[in-house]
Amino acid sequence: MKKILLLTSYLTGLIVIFFLYLLKPFKKIVFVQIKLRSFGFGFDSFNSYLNMDEYKNLQTSKNLHILWFDNPVPCSKYVKSLFEKKFKTYEFNFFFYSVDKTLRQFKLKDFYFDITPLLQLEKKFFLRKESEKINFGLSYKNYISFSKNEINLANETLSSFGLKKSDKWICIHNRDTAFKIAYCKNNLFEPQVEESVHKYRNFSVESLKKEIKFISFKFFLK
Repeated sequence: MKKILLLTSYLTGLIVIFFLYLLKPFKKIVFVQIKLRSFGFGFDSFNSYLNMDEYKNLQTSKNLHILWFDNPVPCSKYVKSLFEKKFKTYEFNFFFYSVDKTLRQFKLKDFYFDITPLLQLEKKFFLRKESEKINFGLSYKNYISFSKNEINLANETLSSFGLKKSDKWICIHNRDTAFKIAYCKNNLFEPQVEESVHKYRNFSVESLKKEIKFISFKFFLK
């Protein structure tokens, strides 16, 4: 069954590539994968994409960017909504997965590109002239802002934990084996790298007991 899916996937991709080349003289179609499998990639990618030269050139060129989510289960509904409010986006499905896999297999970079990770983007802008950094945050413009309703919701959430805006609080978090399980289960052909690559990053929140006690005494109980 897996071999049939793989064959169907590449066949679908090859058919799309044929039409991409036919359309290229009139309209260059580029597939942009939005990585929502983890919060770090997802949250960074919104600012990164809007600051990339490829996006800026899109405003005046014959390019058409097709944005699609790389996972049926987003790391954050809010992060997903940032893209949906700004762009026409598409959900993860077999078609987009197949096209993307085939384009990458044959290294047809004219028809896809990856959103630059935040740290690489920072380096790119940091190396630019000082005069080009006007209205930028670190070294690039911040496009993320919160509405009054979102700010009110955040305050209500704090209140539900018995916290006020003026209260001091520290968020402690951890990740376990379930962190990327949705991505692993829904990825058709990629190896499940969670165990082999990311396992060392998983830990029990119980292991932070000493640190929690130290922080509580140092900042709140003295």
